[in-house]
Amino acid sequence: MQLEPRSRAILNAIVASYIDDAQPVSSATVAERLPHLSLSSATIRSVMAELEEQGLLQQPHTSAGRIPTELGMRTYLDGLDALKLKRADRAKLEALTAAIAPGALPTTLGQSLADLSGQVAVVGVPRFVGTRFKEVALVRYDACRFVAFFVSQGGLIQQKLVEMEFEVAAEDLQQAQNFLNDKLQSLTVAELRGLIRMELTQHQVVAENLKREALEIGARVLPEPQGNSQLNLIVEGASHLVGQPEFNDPKHLRALLGALEDRSALLTLLDRIVDGAGVKVVLGSEHQVQGLGDVACVGAALPGPNGETAAVTLLGPVRMDYVRLVPLVDFATKLFGRYWE
Repeated sequence: MQLEPRSRAILNAIVASYIDDAQPVSSATVAERLPHLSLSSATIRSVMAELEEQGLLQQPHTSAGRIPTELGMRTYLDGLDALKLKRADRAKLEALTAAIAPGALPTTLGQSLADLSGQVAVVGVPRFVGTRFKEVALVRYDACRFVAFFVSQGGLIQQKLVEMEFEVAAEDLQQAQNFLNDKLQSLTVAELRGLIRMELTQHQVVAENLKREALEIGARVLPEPQGNSQLNLIVEGASHLVGQPEFNDPKHLRALLGALEDRSALLTLLDRIVDGAGVKVVLGSEHQVQGLGDVACVGAALPGPNGETAAVTLLGPVRMDYVRLVPLVDFATKLFGRYWE
């Protein structure tokens, strides 16, 4: 929404004050924040009334000041200039993530972002897709089930319980393990999945029952990707919600924490983030994810080398400090690039 400079300045002052203390903003507070404009309280109140008529401000109580609506917050966000990362934030994030193995980077990055921002950090990491693993071990659980352990180049271990429709003999499992480890030396998991699918469709494999069983085991170990449902979600800093005045109602807080534990709700929200480039700010009415309606999101997607996508996000109240957090998430996303290595 286009605003003339004076109205823009007053809206920005109200948003900045509301971000600081979550309290309705009076004309006197606006005057204190804009001394260079030399505006009278009457003039400020008149402009505030106009902004309220435009749907950018609201008055919680008759005698209270104003707070921004979501439309007001969106108008404020759309009017922000290029934002710069604070030197202190850059130094802290670099120091916290510098001395760790790439495999541990997503968790450490999530913890660091949550601590620095005072918000909830959610990092979405693709499962298997595009990853280069050092080796895989298949351990028999019972006649038809086994556990697959994947060890990445950085030492990160992922495991998966696999169930087959036929009994898996020890020699079949060993042959499947040997086959997978041989191929993983030169292929990513995504490339290996394609190779297995191709070999299973070839007629000559049908006659080689042992090889076919090994391929079928490999195919089950390496599941087909299904968009963001293949993301591992790392959620850090949920306790930060407790101190936010927007969530001080116990029932409201319990519902919100339950939504954060609902993987499908978070994945739906991340869909809005990974669809496009750059850092995005998505407000509650814009993402419309059930249970997270009062939560805004600052996030960015990071494409990997083989078509997969990770996501680095912060969740919090609509009045988050976007001037600080947008460049912070942008830098954290760049640091995440080490994970692809």
